[in-house]
Amino acid sequence: MKNLNRVLIIEDSKSFSTVIVRLLKEEFETKVLHELENGLEECKDFMPDIILLDIMFPGDTDGLSFLRMLKNKLELSHIPIILISALTNESTIRNGLELGANDYLVKPFDLVQLVLKVKNLLELTGKTKRKTLLDTVVQFENNFKTKSIPTIERIDMLLEQMINGETKISIELLAKEIPTSQSTLTRLIKAKYGLTTNNYIMKRKMEKATILLNSERGLPIKEIANILDFESVAYFTKCYKRYTGSLPKTIKNS
Repeated sequence: MKNLNRVLIIEDSKSFSTVIVRLLKEEFETKVLHELENGLEECKDFMPDIILLDIMFPGDTDGLSFLRMLKNKLELSHIPIILISALTNESTIRNGLELGANDYLVKPFDLVQLVLKVKNLLELTGKTKRKTLLDTVVQFENNFKTKSIPTIERIDMLLEQMINGETKISIELLAKEIPTSQSTLTRLIKAKYGLTTNNYIMKRKMEKATILLNSERGLPIKEIANILDFESVAYFTKCYKRYTGSLPKTIKNS
């Protein structure tokens, strides 16, 4: 089953929120709040990947006040937010952006434009988060005693770079970057580690997964699966259990 990004829609108009849900439900997991009471707790429970937040609500707390509260909660402050409102005055728009909103859409707006903004913002924040996390986690140990790095260590170094980046890992690409033939690459890895190339690549992925799972950042399992280029959380979980003997579990959920 494909893992969908979560969109939290905070909108007091039931009819308008229904339209947005219909628009997004095929590509996103959605949740709607029609009032701001208990909104922070609902956000923590749902933990959305993005929030669509209306500004005008009845009562003492409006959308901008709620936005301020969100950004003051460490566990929620990273979530990108698109403000949606019929208010068009520049001071309100500027205030919303200054409080940390990523974008502002004025009602009525093009619904296709909304979908594109959601997708683009998720893609941008996803890449930024991936790079930040992979730049800060502990790296695999590599000891290079000379400038002339042996081939097997070059293999390890290149594989590490591939796992840390966004390049799809393959035997063909790894052999090309060394450079060597795929058969030579297989012989080298078999002689050094007693594994096939595919099994060695999987082993290194599982080592990186363990590091990410134990990171203090508490990275969600679905994000780790995505970083390590698994097609689904289910397949990642199956591989992790096979290689480690236990199910993947983050510190955050321990």
